[in-house]
Amino acid sequence: MPIAIDKDRSKRNSKSLQSGQGIVPLEILMMGWMCFLTVAFVTLVVFAVDLAAGSKALYLYEVDGEPKDPVLEYLVKEGKPRFEQNHPIFLWRQETTSYRPPPRVIEFYAPWCPHCQHFVSKYVKMAKEIHAVHPNIEFHAISCVAHHDICKDQGIRSFPTV
Repeated sequence: MPIAIDKDRSKRNSKSLQSGQGIVPLEILMMGWMCFLTVAFVTLVVFAVDLAAGSKALYLYEVDGEPKDPVLEYLVKEGKPRFEQNHPIFLWRQETTSYRPPPRVIEFYAPWCPHCQHFVSKYVKMAKEIHAVHPNIEFHAISCVAHHDICKDQGIRSFPTV
């Protein structure tokens, strides 16, 4: 049933809602929008505070300095990358360097993404199972929030990407 907006206040009291007629007063619609905007604003403020709080909001695979073995999170701590390069060496193409990285699996994620948050336990479990059988295979994770340029260079457009 379509919803009609009651703009003519002189015909009826805007506080009363006639059930079955599908008429919703403009004040009720405005109140709904105000509630929605308030919730959206609070959510945005909470996310901004989390982001400003530091690395907890930027990374999923290393929490309070504790890595989730065997997944290696690419971190930048105190302004210095964990690796010497601006881009991690495990992403370098073999034709551009003499370095030969071991076989590896890399997940690109965004910490705010619910799919990525859900995937963390599955990725760690998979990494542990494969690493037990093939210890030479490395598992890496890169936060596209903390390392936007890396993800852009790799052509990452959705999350999570393995």
